[in-house]
Amino acid sequence: MAPLENGKRPTIKDVARLAGVSFKTVSRVVNGEPNVRADTRAEVVRVMDALGYAPNVAARGLVSQRSYLIGLLVWSAQSDYSVALQAAAQNRCRALGYHLVVETITPGDEVQTVQRLCTLGVDGVVVTAPHPADGRLVDCLQVAGVRHVLVSPAGLATNAPSVDMDEEAAGFEMTRHLIELGHRRIGFAGAIGIPAAAGRHKGYLAALRQKGLAAQPGHDAECKRGFRPVLEWADRLLDSPQPPTAIFAWNDIAALAVMMTAMRKGLQIPAQLSVAGFDDSPSASFVWPGLTTIRQPLAEMAEAAVDMLVTRSPPDEPPHVFFPFELIKRDSTAPPP
Repeated sequence: MAPLENGKRPTIKDVARLAGVSFKTVSRVVNGEPNVRADTRAEVVRVMDALGYAPNVAARGLVSQRSYLIGLLVWSAQSDYSVALQAAAQNRCRALGYHLVVETITPGDEVQTVQRLCTLGVDGVVVTAPHPADGRLVDCLQVAGVRHVLVSPAGLATNAPSVDMDEEAAGFEMTRHLIELGHRRIGFAGAIGIPAAAGRHKGYLAALRQKGLAAQPGHDAECKRGFRPVLEWADRLLDSPQPPTAIFAWNDIAALAVMMTAMRKGLQIPAQLSVAGFDDSPSASFVWPGLTTIRQPLAEMAEAAVDMLVTRSPPDEPPHVFFPFELIKRDSTAPPP
């Protein structure tokens, strides 16, 4: 479908005519109101996109006292995790007639970031993981009175609305998988100051205890965030007298660092070392061998977070929605040598 041939800016009536609905239905879709069938909403959005129809956000805001802006705060705009959340949040905002504003947070810049969001007058903010354990960003949002929903808060001392999954149970499940393959020397690559990594580590330790096992010295470590610190830790670990036969990393990036180190040393994966990650990022299926990992339903979590902000849940009843995880078994894990 091409834009209007007369060159005029499309109107709500043009959208209604081409979508085969009333202009009131289009208005409901634009304003994110309920009582519109999913297929009707999808058709209206499709026609709006095809025509290049842009609602007058300023006028809508005057009537509804909303800015129709939702903020998304990410700690690393380039990570697969953040990209997946951003894509899903953006699609959901568009479907509800909102615009998404993305800000990358730098530790120590929390106050300035929140001030920028307040200047924009956002209707709410989705805060993505991994959340630093100090909770400084959440404190800034609360002090400023900015409505927010946390993605995977992982034990932060806050009662803010959240969408989450059971980090500890997922860590337990992955470690149990490695144990069931026959591994007894299982390492864990964690991350300093990241509550999500701590939750996965608790599950790792619980699974070992259940089988009467314990992490051997040096096999269980907290690394600084990033690729290189894990490379350096894995380099030392795999040269030790009794290296692990399997390593569970707190996320897929850390797992890829372990795999790279092992391959540099001539170790075959999984014949000589099993490696598992967490997140099921695109790289987990692109790498060879494919990475065994935990899949989080990131799209569903991002959509639910946006919905919470749009529906404006009562502040005295903050919702906490839990989503299931899935163990994805690929070729990077196998019985020990």
